[in-house]
Amino acid sequence: MSYKDLVIIDNEKISKKDNSFYCDNFEAKISEDFNKIFNVTVIARKSKINRACQINLERIEIASNILSFLFNIFKTFKKSKTNYLIIAINPYTFFSYLFLFFF
Repeated sequence: MSYKDLVIIDNEKISKKDNSFYCDNFEAKISEDFNKIFNVTVIARKSKINRACQINLERIEIASNILSFLFNIFKTFKKSKTNYLIIAINPYTFFSYLFLFFF
């Protein structure tokens, strides 16, 4: 079965430890439920401190600054018919929205 691609753009800070990703908030954990229907890719911010809840997804892109955040979104343009989901409005996701709108 062919799944559609879903890119979730989130302001959540995610830490990486031993090839596993961790977050604190529930909104990043909810993306695991979308994994049953879509090929999910999460684009989020990088955290310098360790987080509590493990995220069980294969494709997570973490960015240390706004330019790498936008570059990770730009890399998703290669896939055709990709759906985008922006979780919360803040400077990172607002610039992401503008970037998606113009391209």
